[in-house]
Amino acid sequence: AVFQPNYRGSGGAGERFRNLSRGDTPGTDCIDIESGVDELIRQGIADPNRLGLMGFSYGGYLIYWGITQTDRYAAASAAAGANDLSTICFQSDFPYTCDTYIGPKPWEDPEFYEERSAYRYVEQVTTPLLILTGERDQRVLPAQSIQFYQALRAIGKAPTKLVVYPGQGHGISDPKLNREFANRSVEWFKKWIPVDGKRKATREEVCSRREHRDDSRMPLHGGGRGAHQWLTSSRPSPAAVRRPCSHAGWRRAVG
Repeated sequence: AVFQPNYRGSGGAGERFRNLSRGDTPGTDCIDIESGVDELIRQGIADPNRLGLMGFSYGGYLIYWGITQTDRYAAASAAAGANDLSTICFQSDFPYTCDTYIGPKPWEDPEFYEERSAYRYVEQVTTPLLILTGERDQRVLPAQSIQFYQALRAIGKAPTKLVVYPGQGHGISDPKLNREFANRSVEWFKKWIPVDGKRKATREEVCSRREHRDDSRMPLHGGGRGAHQWLTSSRPSPAAVRRPCSHAGWRRAVG
């Protein structure tokens, strides 16, 4: 099953609905997503041990946030997402990022920007994460993806891959690379959430694997047109334990 929620703050339901999460992001949007997942599990549609999480742009931002706040997902994929709000506001070619999604400027409420930046909680991540970005993305600069990837490598708790698509912006427009983008995401989830009837690996088994290749940058297709991938050489420790969620905004009561 694929769950694509129309969470508070998303489009298609009018201006009032669109503004419900302004000044509280991530907040009500994440509550809607998590409560929807809970309902699918309750109905027997979703298997709580075989959950995956995927998002692009703002969805990528929610992915970064989500995996710092819960370890319920067996794998995740974040594409073109921000994780450091203080910098994204004035790095982006969209000059209304602060006004549209957040409210105050970074210098007006620096504590809020720090509190709602996934990068602050990166040490809590244990979910295997695929990170995808366009080399020429001006909406969400590749630096956002790279810093989260480098942090995960340094911490060593979560398997991770970073793929940078050369010549691509905020969206993969090259047909061949777009296909590679889709196939890579599918393969990532098939790896961590097998569909062949095998049981899901336990967290301890995931953390003890030693199958990651050395860090490298290499073309996937000939002629210099292929995506370049940075493969993690970090080796998660079996003893690594995720700390409890520290931000109450993720787990507020829904009623």
